[in-house]
Amino acid sequence: MYRALYAFAASTAARASELFGLYCGDVDLEQGVITFRHGVVNGVESTTKSDTGDKERTRTCPIDASVVEELKKHLGGRTSGLVFRSRKGTPLLLSNFYEDELRPILDELGIWKEGMGMHSFRRGRITQWVYAGVSRQVIRDWAGHSADRLVDLYTRRMKQYHAAEMGKVKLLLDV
Repeated sequence: MYRALYAFAASTAARASELFGLYCGDVDLEQGVITFRHGVVNGVESTTKSDTGDKERTRTCPIDASVVEELKKHLGGRTSGLVFRSRKGTPLLLSNFYEDELRPILDELGIWKEGMGMHSFRRGRITQWVYAGVSRQVIRDWAGHSADRLVDLYTRRMKQYHAAEMGKVKLLLDV
């Protein structure tokens, strides 16, 4: 399950609450599209945090074929209930998931630092979309942001890409 969850988080920039509130009916594996309708925080379901202008606070996001295949393996034909759930079928709790699953992996890789968690998948994917040239409007739609402010916040420190971007700009002076 965790391989599918990490792949899904890295592919969609979903918030942890959206991952934990995703139902099988929200996943269209044939079209490779996810509809985020629910969020789960501390075991309590509500709407998503998305702010895309939709009064139901839903949004859709594509997933690539490799993630579709990973989800198919994880679901094993299951068509109801939560996609990512505890052994009892209840929503995952972020604190348990973080302490029992994610943090040990980050520790083993030697990359854990305070404040690192599921949101890093979101920031990473949004940054990939920006540097791949995906339009800001599409990024806002996929990520559930109402403005570019957060997208800019996520990407402003990625200085290693600045030189490549500057290479696209015509020289100002002939030297």
